[in-house]
Amino acid sequence: MSKISEMLKLNKNYIIIVDVLLTIVVYVRFFELMSTLRQHSKNFADLVFYIIGDMYIVLYILTLAFMILILYVSKKDIVNSYILMKYKSKKIWYINQILLIFLYALTFVLFIIFLCVIVSAVNVQISNEWSNFAKFIAFQGNPIISESMIKYSSPFVLLIYNAIFLMLFLFMNGLLYFIINFLTKNNMIGFVVTYSVTIVLLSLVLTVLQIEHLYILSPFKNVIISEHSIGYGDIKYNPTLMFSFLYFIIVNCVLIILGYQLLKRIELKFGDKKL
Repeated sequence: MSKISEMLKLNKNYIIIVDVLLTIVVYVRFFELMSTLRQHSKNFADLVFYIIGDMYIVLYILTLAFMILILYVSKKDIVNSYILMKYKSKKIWYINQILLIFLYALTFVLFIIFLCVIVSAVNVQISNEWSNFAKFIAFQGNPIISESMIKYSSPFVLLIYNAIFLMLFLFMNGLLYFIINFLTKNNMIGFVVTYSVTIVLLSLVLTVLQIEHLYILSPFKNVIISEHSIGYGDIKYNPTLMFSFLYFIIVNCVLIILGYQLLKRIELKFGDKKL
């Protein structure tokens, strides 16, 4: 864990940039929320879903912000004299990278929720009940809060699921970014390829092409809580909450194993130090 702490210190500039970006996103979404349907009361859950439950925010802002956050972890020159000399084997080095990416994904999501709590504590109610605003937009076919969410579950339960799915989704992106950087040996190419694969190939194409049987395989379908089959009568090809949890666990495990198998075929070297 001391090695992870050292790398967190080295990455402080990226952390500051992302913290500022997330703070701006939360406040902008809060003001958008409060200016929408002013006659309906709103609460903490509405704000969180308005951020981590919105497809465009997740795919085009949060994913990009997270990739900026882990930019240092995946950099080609991360294996330098300061860090490489502290590891005794590639396996230990790799485990530390995976733990660091997971830690970033966890703290990233927790920081968003923390900001929502701060904003909500002053301006709206924090309650485990659906607000009048949520009930109204759900029955109007809103893509952020669905009718089945209102009927069959509570805000806090779904917030926990949504936060876990987002964390696992970001962790998946981090692993994919890490692996592609090994293959391309170019940080910016890895950045562009990972973002393109996640956003275009995996998330949007499966949805835009209207191939219903493949909907369930799209990360987008599995990370956005309103896209899930929560109660009776939901869309047949939408994933269940348990399916999405297992989906991300399996995909992440495959990526971890794939990354390690790739790493075993690569020699990490700096000067006379080899792993």
